[in-house]
Amino acid sequence: MKSVLHIGIDLPSHSKEGLRKGFLAAGFTEYNFFNWQSVKLDCGILGCQTRLLRAAQSLQPDLIFCHLQNQDIFDEETAMELSKCGFTVNYTFDVRDAEKTEWMYELAPYFGLTLFACKEDSDEGKRRGLHNVGHIHSSCDTDVYRPLTLSEEEKSKYPEIVFIANNYVNTNLSFPQAQERLEMVNFMKREFGDRFLVTGMNWGDKSKIVNPQEEVLIYNSAKIVICHNNFFRTNYCSDRQWRAISSGALAAIQYYDGCDDDFPNSSIVPYWKTFEELEEMCEFYLVDPLTLGIHRSRQRREFNNYHTWKHRIEQIKKWELYS
Repeated sequence: MKSVLHIGIDLPSHSKEGLRKGFLAAGFTEYNFFNWQSVKLDCGILGCQTRLLRAAQSLQPDLIFCHLQNQDIFDEETAMELSKCGFTVNYTFDVRDAEKTEWMYELAPYFGLTLFACKEDSDEGKRRGLHNVGHIHSSCDTDVYRPLTLSEEEKSKYPEIVFIANNYVNTNLSFPQAQERLEMVNFMKREFGDRFLVTGMNWGDKSKIVNPQEEVLIYNSAKIVICHNNFFRTNYCSDRQWRAISSGALAAIQYYDGCDDDFPNSSIVPYWKTFEELEEMCEFYLVDPLTLGIHRSRQRREFNNYHTWKHRIEQIKKWELYS
């Protein structure tokens, strides 16, 4: 029996279900989940650590997969005690500023494997003498983000080009590409008018945060979904990219170093580097539905072949430290 203890959070906007199904599809036969955020709210940090270690000691799983995103509940002692119960992995699919990533380097010696969302962070760990670090992409729940059969009336509710993300300009969150994102949205509004929709946090009166169910409806209605990252890093993209492609939309991918490697069997993948390239790409596909359909199918095939949560878990299983 291969068992896993997944330490994470479970919210409508950050469901555990995609990873759960990924573990089972990758060969794990027993899945256990510990909602550290919920337990921490109930009994505080020390109580959460106690209950977490008690659960791990009782289960003695083959793999303890920690999807934490921050350092709220872990310290050296907790990580060391947890490692006595099974092989431990600390993972994040987010990129953050250097000071918000430091805790992962500090705790890396006490985990079996620490996985980052971009190659730069993994390389920085190796530069510091950490050999148990690596990089994997995020993914999405393919049972939620999937092609739907919509009526023409349902499709007409949303424009042809969409971008679903948050605007962080003039907020207390600092992202290097936030200003570029705002400029991209304003550019697309000028060039495409009502044919373009932006929604998410902080875009104005008509924008709103959408739940996963509405998000997949929008992706199924649109012809083109724009992808833009708040960090420009090697081998990093937002999970927005995988959600859009898994839903069957054509993702207009903002170029990132390494993206060619992510689609090895697609001779033509729509990347953009400048706003003008994005505009030309949208104009091209909107007047050529046949090519749009071909490239949309090609992207989704590549996703299903290389980028599901099953593939991510299989990557971890192949890591020399784990195997």
